[in-house]
Amino acid sequence: MAVVQQRRGEIDAAMASLNQAIGLDPKNFGLYRSRAFLYLEIGDVQDAASDFSRSLEPNPRDRYVQLWLDVARRRSAQPSQLAEAAKGLNLSAWPGPIIKFYLGEITFSELMSKADDADPSKLNGQMCTANYFAGELALAEKDSGKAAKLLGDAVNICPESFAASTVARAELRSLGMNP
Repeated sequence: MAVVQQRRGEIDAAMASLNQAIGLDPKNFGLYRSRAFLYLEIGDVQDAASDFSRSLEPNPRDRYVQLWLDVARRRSAQPSQLAEAAKGLNLSAWPGPIIKFYLGEITFSELMSKADDADPSKLNGQMCTANYFAGELALAEKDSGKAAKLLGDAVNICPESFAASTVARAELRSLGMNP
């Protein structure tokens, strides 16, 4: 229900639905992740970081959630803990290259090369997430021009079902753009 409400732009109703669901099933860690995405969309980055952290409890090796948690932490002026988390992660499989990029181990060009894939469905998703997370890093580095370009590319590439699509649109709006 919350996903439908969110897609309709009914953010308050979506948040209420997620809060109710968490109240009914507080050990469903996927609900915390869903609520964290909604928090990111509305700019409540501290609560997003808290919920992403909570959603990692059953699987701290979830590379995507580690990345999203890092985004929320950076946006809420908390120190990154990605380098420590990366020690226990498989960085050879996607989205490992994004983590390596965040840690300064590879360049943006190398990241985009690693996102390339012969499978069109993988290619689209990997290019989407590479652009989105690179845009977030550019924002953290106070390069709003570069961030706007990368986030715009993500919006153009990302499937609608990807959280990166929704959050990138929200980021572009916060930069004064109409995605």
